[in-house]
Amino acid sequence: MKKIVCLISIVSFLFCLASCDKTTSPDNIPFTGNIKGDSTVLLMVNDTFRIRITPADASVTYTINVDNTYKSPQQGVVSVSSDGRVKALEAGKVAVSVKNNAGQFNFSVAVVALPVSVLLKDTAVLMKTGRSSQAVLDRVFDQYEQKMLGGVTWEMLNSNLATVSGTGEITALKEGETKVRVHVKNYPAVYSDYPVRILDYFVYVLGDCLNDQNYVRNCYWKNDVAVASDLYKTSFIASGILFSNNNIYKVGTSKAPQKAYMLKNTTETLFSESGAGAMGVAMMGEDVYTAGFYTASGTKTVALWKNNALSPILTPAEINSESIGTTIAVSAGDTYVGGYIKNSKNIQVACYWKNKQRVDLSDGTANAIVNSVFVDGADVYAAGSSIGAVGGFVYTIACYWKNGVKTDLINAGSDARSIGISQGDIYIAGNYLTSNTPTACYWKNGIKVDLVTGAGAKWSNTSSMKIADKNVFISGFYQNQNDKQFGCYWKNGIRVDLKPVKFTNGTAVEIYQYSSTNDLAIE
Repeated sequence: MKKIVCLISIVSFLFCLASCDKTTSPDNIPFTGNIKGDSTVLLMVNDTFRIRITPADASVTYTINVDNTYKSPQQGVVSVSSDGRVKALEAGKVAVSVKNNAGQFNFSVAVVALPVSVLLKDTAVLMKTGRSSQAVLDRVFDQYEQKMLGGVTWEMLNSNLATVSGTGEITALKEGETKVRVHVKNYPAVYSDYPVRILDYFVYVLGDCLNDQNYVRNCYWKNDVAVASDLYKTSFIASGILFSNNNIYKVGTSKAPQKAYMLKNTTETLFSESGAGAMGVAMMGEDVYTAGFYTASGTKTVALWKNNALSPILTPAEINSESIGTTIAVSAGDTYVGGYIKNSKNIQVACYWKNKQRVDLSDGTANAIVNSVFVDGADVYAAGSSIGAVGGFVYTIACYWKNGVKTDLINAGSDARSIGISQGDIYIAGNYLTSNTPTACYWKNGIKVDLVTGAGAKWSNTSSMKIADKNVFISGFYQNQNDKQFGCYWKNGIRVDLKPVKFTNGTAVEIYQYSSTNDLAIE
């Protein structure tokens, strides 16, 4: 009996050994996962998901490799725990390998971060009424962000002033200020607002900006914001500006050597004549006309340039006294250059040249000058000043001429800088003395209107004027009690101050706080 029991025990032991030899260890068990191989799992930062392995008793290891083709993670895109829990840590993409001795599969995880705001390339939108403009995102969502975030939606906060399409095209309807709101589509609580400023007209003001050390640079402002990329060399004096056919023309004088110059947008041209300067610019058809002066045989002489080439007004035989062109107007194929010419008594005679034929406006008994010419149909208007005696004192007296007939505007210490006609009304910008202090003003049909500069202004002046559909734009400047000048323009009598200019000098940023103006143009 004992032998039988012993035999059974031996058989059981051998069976047990055989059975143990057929048992598979966990890291040798073939497995599958709940993720399709070579797929990409999309997650938002801080989201998690679980890799589930079948059968459950299979043992696997997880390997993470950063995919440098998508973003550049600083710490790590995801973490994977030993039980297959994946947590998204930051934006980026990784390749995850799940394997054991029996096999493996690979997949990717792309992590998208929820933006804190939606950025536009332009932090503010400036538009003219009736025009459309495409708002552009600072960064376009990539394929993973597009799927997770859903892109953006657009909303205009005041649809009476402007509208916005589903693709971000803004259409300006009416002058005013509103905001465009840009949402993340799938997360509407994430949005940004951007100012939309709509104007009926764009105003370009040419002048000078100064810093605290009175260092001067020429510049121009679009509306009240300086175009800092167009700061010129300090050796230039800027005099006239014109907007035409989407181009901006600026003319003036180079100091060394002294020559007339023109900037078409940012392309600079120095005229060839020596001892020259450009004072005004106008356009007729495709031709650009510039008025000013040049030096001929040692005499400062009125100049007219057509497309930067001198078109002499005076012949060499006629150049026997000083003459200057201060302004230019064009109309119906004719050119009008206003200014002065000195007579044999060395007195300035106010005049203009129509197609190079001189028309004298003063009698030559006292200095006079034309600062502005305007042509309205068959009528030629000129504005300027003449010297006269008032109460035993000699003053400049603002005046204008219509077809050669002179009208004085105010008796003492005044000047007319610019003239324009709108729907039969005559507008003249200038200044006059109040207690021996210059005061900016304009006259409408001879009635003076003061231009408000605010409390604390010591004096003020105007430099130019343009009229568009009964809207009167006047450039000028005023000086405060600390003798600092501030450039501005007035629209229908309401003052708009020109903002300070930021100029980058290497790595330093210099602020040009103060300014004055020379001319303006309207778009």
